[in-house]
Amino acid sequence: MLCSCAQNNHEKNLLGKWYCIENDGYTRIEFYPDSLIFREVYAQNVDWKANDSIFEFDFTYKHPFTVNKTRKIISHYVLSKEKDTLFCEVPVSIGVNNFTFLRADSYIDFLSKKNRIKLNLPIDLKVRHIDLASDYGFKIYIKKDKNRLIGLTEHGNSLDSLIFDLREFANKFDQTDQFNMDKLKDEIHFRIFADKSICDQQVANFIQKANNTGIEKGYRIYESIELQNIGNLRGKSIKTTTNN
Repeated sequence: MLCSCAQNNHEKNLLGKWYCIENDGYTRIEFYPDSLIFREVYAQNVDWKANDSIFEFDFTYKHPFTVNKTRKIISHYVLSKEKDTLFCEVPVSIGVNNFTFLRADSYIDFLSKKNRIKLNLPIDLKVRHIDLASDYGFKIYIKKDKNRLIGLTEHGNSLDSLIFDLREFANKFDQTDQFNMDKLKDEIHFRIFADKSICDQQVANFIQKANNTGIEKGYRIYESIELQNIGNLRGKSIKTTTNN
């Protein structure tokens, strides 16, 4: 049985912010002693309880044209030995949905842990937020190893695989939705996460040498306050080809 009285040790082990790996952190769960905040399109602050294998809370599905519906979410879970990964199994009408969450202090920290690359981003409050939808942003990570720059795509591959990884990225969109495909063609861009020790010109030169895709829009990501829309990040325009 679940107990909703004073916090038990299992509930204490879950406290903190968790980001879903499967949708790149779009789904977030924040466990607090007195509440749970569930974030996707919008945030909901609800009561919750847990034992050693289940946590549960009531979630309200908000519909603009119909009556809102509240459903009890019951998730079976396994917490990793290191207490940094949460494996969840949520029963639904046609089976189960499986999700994996990483514990992180912020979205940038989540990306750092997910991609196993330390991200110390530059800070400049004068840099504006990117005005393109994050759905069409392909992430590239650049780190410095001694005097050598190393680049990785959001799929964890070297930039030698950039064109192949971009094809896989594009395939996640509905190819029959012409509006969406036109948006992709118009707004696709690189989101470049580079260590603050690497100057803008080094970033630009590195991307230009690796870019065999024709993508002309690119933004170097700066440290940003996390918003409800986690893709709303500060970014400075970077030349991605020798032509733009």
